[in-house]
Amino acid sequence: MQKVSLIIHQNYLEDLVKNLHETGLMEIIDISREDPDILENVERATMHPDAEALTTYELRLTRLIDIFTLYFNTRFTRKPLRLFGSIGLGFMLIGLFITFYIFIIC
Repeated sequence: MQKVSLIIHQNYLEDLVKNLHETGLMEIIDISREDPDILENVERATMHPDAEALTTYELRLTRLIDIFTLYFNTRFTRKPLRLFGSIGLGFMLIGLFITFYIFIIC
């Protein structure tokens, strides 16, 4: 029997353990319990404070976009022009005109 050490991200840990267990390829032992001294050489990853703040903002923005998507998909799927009205229709026609103009000239 050979010993193998794997260092993986926490997000993938459960899937890896499940797949290795189901296939029966390895016996999995938690080294933090068996040999805690080995973890002294491993450096813990930390996130830069700016990256952490940006991740928080991204998560909030993604949630808001999901909520708006649900709202618009459930409310305006059958009659989408109720959302835009005549002003939206005018802007849509202007946008289509500009798009055709760009594709024809370029």
